Amino acid sequence: MDKEWDLQRLYSDLEMVNKQSLSNSAKQYLEHILLGQSPSNIAETLNPESRQSSGTIRTVLSRDVYPSLILLLNLPEDYRMRWNKVPILLSQYKIAKREACSSSPSYIHYEKNQNSYVGSCQIKSDIINGLLKKYFLKKGFTEDFLSSNTKSMSFRSEWQTIVNKLVSETRETLLAMVLDTELKKWWSSIAGMMYMATNVNLLKNGVKIKRIFILNSLDFRIRNNAIMNAYLHEKMGVEVKILDNIDCKIKMFIDADMISVHDKELIALYYLSEDCEITELLLDYCSISAFSSFYDELFDDDRLCENVDKIISNSNLSSSFFSDIQHQINYLKRISCSTSVKEFLGILPN
Repeated sequence: MDKEWDLQRLYSDLEMVNKQSLSNSAKQYLEHILLGQSPSNIAETLNPESRQSSGTIRTVLSRDVYPSLILLLNLPEDYRMRWNKVPILLSQYKIAKREACSSSPSYIHYEKNQNSYVGSCQIKSDIINGLLKKYFLKKGFTEDFLSSNTKSMSFRSEWQTIVNKLVSETRETLLAMVLDTELKKWWSSIAGMMYMATNVNLLKNGVKIKRIFILNSLDFRIRNNAIMNAYLHEKMGVEVKILDNIDCKIKMFIDADMISVHDKELIALYYLSEDCEITELLLDYCSISAFSSFYDELFDDDRLCENVDKIISNSNLSSSFFSDIQHQINYLKRISCSTSVKEFLGILPN
């Protein structure tokens, strides 16, 4: 932790604004959150045999930690703090370090030299920071983006029931970004399959779809699954780029797991890593315009985002990879032609 975060300064500042220091337990939970762990992950790490401890952790966070952070960051009293926003909001306490990528295993597919890969990560992070500063890091903008003019919905019970209809009405462009670790939670579900079928039909109607797949995991299975999804989407006609940067998610100031921009009229932010999965709809025109411009510049920058074919050509992929892709393409074509829910469900595998 001391190599990644300036904890002494953070706790000193928290004590100053809060007039008292955090308890040892509160500090412990906060430190785990700064490392990207959810309350459930923390509970499993600290006390794997207890099913009740995650509730205790959430209570301590909500009662002691989050109010102190809101005071420190001068956020509105009713600001809705979440664990996965904490590292972003406290980024000024993060120690600049270059060794994070040096622990990357040798399977990283297109960088033969590890030092080169470390340098590549740092360059990408610097460029992304520059883009964020250009479009978002103005006084008060980030706080407004995270806390105002949004509608929060349950991902499963509310958003999934309307997203397919919403996407089917896209007239011009659908912009999207997805984090590799969350792909199976969405694309492998029935709702995700229906969503992809709708994407296919949009493409048939001449709608432009652009999608960035972010490789953020060190697990080669997760990375290869993301590459497979990216390749599949490209073969279906989606404009696809891959952003390979281990530190990317922490640099993305909204820290969402998926993002979609619909006709540049609304942004959907997907938080799927939380215990309670939610979607937030952002309706503010200025924010949507800024994000759309940020997205286009990110997508078109060859230093950041690479073409799928380049990733594929430099990856060690088995012959079954391409046969699986063709099978999925044929499958998607079938479900996209279904004319009823009954027919659609009949096509799905058991």
